Order: sequence, then C-alpha cells, then structure tokens
Amino acid sequence: MKDTKKVILQVAIELFRNNGFENVSVDTICEKCGVSKGAFYHHFKAKGDLLTTYLSTIAPHHLSLINDIIDITNPVEQLWTLIMIYVEHSLILGPDLVKHMWLSDVATGNELLTPFIIYSSGDLAELNALIQKVIVSAQKAGHIDTDVTAEDLLFAFTSALMGLSATWAAKGGNFDFLKELRRIFSAIFRVSGDIGEHTPLSSVFGS
Repeated sequence: MKDTKKVILQVAIELFRNNGFENVSVDTICEKCGVSKGAFYHHFKAKGDLLTTYLSTIAPHHLSLINDIIDITNPVEQLWTLIMIYVEHSLILGPDLVKHMWLSDVATGNELLTPFIIYSSGDLAELNALIQKVIVSAQKAGHIDTDVTAEDLLFAFTSALMGLSATWAAKGGNFDFLKELRRIFSAIFRVSGDIGEHTPLSSVFGS
C-alpha cells in the first residue's frame, strides 16, 4: 500500500519547484496524486503545512550524508562540508519556496527555522552534536580560536545563517548565497591564516 502522505508531499514539492508555490493549488496537487481533497486535508492542514512537513524530514537525510566527511582529514573542511549539508536543501528549493517555508514556519510558531533548533531532540540534535565535535577538533588543531565555546559558535553561526536565509528568500535570491555564507563562516569561526599551509581556502570553501 502506498504511503499517501509521502506521495502527496513528494508530488507537491516537485510541483512547487517547477511552477512556484503560489501557482500550485491543492486541487492540482490532489489531481496529480490521484487523491481526494478529503485525503489531502486528512494529512495536511493547509498547503503551507507541506513545506514545514518537508523541512522536518530533512534531518534524517542529513544524517545519511555524514559518511561523506569521514575521509576528510582537515577539521575545517569537515565543518564546511557539514554546513553545506545543512543548507543544500535551501539551494535546491530556491528562494521562492524558502520564502514560503519561512512564512509557514512563522505562522505555526517558528519551531523549525530558528537558531534554537540546535537544542532540539532527535536527528537534528545528533547532527548538531557532531558539528560541535568537529568545531572542537578544529579548535584543538589550532584552526579556530578557542576563546568561544563550540556551542556558542554554532549558535552564532546558526543565527547568522537564519538571517541570511530569510534575506536571500525575501530578495528573490538576488545575491550569491554561498559567497555570503563563506564570509559569515570566516567571520564567526575566525579561521586562522595557517590553515592555508595545510588546505587552501579555495579547497575548503569551494571555488
């Protein structure tokens, strides 16, 4: 038996990506899925609920990608790779869907797109704990200053990331998200100059 909720979510997200959130109706989603509106509203309270539900499914996917960093020996590279795992879905979805994701999350109490998410339980807490361990490793290796705790650094970075995400979405993606994210990364983690002796910054941050 097919998982109706999962099918509706997958089809809706694809429709949103291809046509824009405002241009896709619940009727269209139901027609594409072959389900009734009653079935739709059994699983989702409103169209915006699809976005917050999708957002809540990302953490398990994040954890499935953790093996990608195992072979990375430089802790700053590890940290940047983990952060890219964090933000990849925003880049894939694009500014329009991220904007409506923000609006939906704010309307339902701002439980997901918040820096306080680093204190959450479940899969995302596990990911955040791993990121803090990598920050500590980078501090011990002398690549990141040690005058701020890993937890505080992650909270500061997450706060800046949320602000960047909201601005990027509100502005329709009219600036280079990754370029600004690299700038925030450098400013908050204060990556020391000698990292270049081991790993070029272009390798850490990408081209």
